[in-house]
Amino acid sequence: MEDPFLIQRSHAAELFIVRHADAIPEADEIIPSGIYDDLPLSRLGREQALALAERLGSLNFDALYSSPLRRCLQTAAPLAERLGLKPTVIEDLKEIKLGNLRPLPHDGEDLEALSRALQERQADIVRLAGEAGHWDAIPDSEPSKSFRGRVVEALDEIARNHIGQRVLALRRVLFVLNDLGHLKRPS
Repeated sequence: MEDPFLIQRSHAAELFIVRHADAIPEADEIIPSGIYDDLPLSRLGREQALALAERLGSLNFDALYSSPLRRCLQTAAPLAERLGLKPTVIEDLKEIKLGNLRPLPHDGEDLEALSRALQERQADIVRLAGEAGHWDAIPDSEPSKSFRGRVVEALDEIARNHIGQRVLALRRVLFVLNDLGHLKRPS
């Protein structure tokens, strides 16, 4: 087998997978709209996005891909501007569709309670999925196997289209990285 560890970049794509920056808002950042599945970056997240641009801005990337979620696109924006690249949105990079594990407060006026509830919901999701080792522990969620399949296929297609190149993909990386073992080797 020639180049079994894909050291020769001409035989493989170099794929940087970056998690979006923080999007859990503090009480003073919440917009009481009731839509919390596509949150913008928090104040901390905006700082993290700038730090990402600083950290990776000196590297050369041939392409930049993103989940359609606002927090991913906002994380990519400073780096994309610095690199002169326009992110290509890939629908299948979006995060798993989760069931409503914990209802959010109905009183849109108590922003402190809403912020706390969002943080608690996130902790519940991490705890349940972490203990079970899969997303199926969260009722009414997209099946883990389907989620893994669509994300791996999207990343595999990106890699196939960029053999010998370096690309960046932004998405939520609660996706278990050992699942990347399902990516196909170039033939």
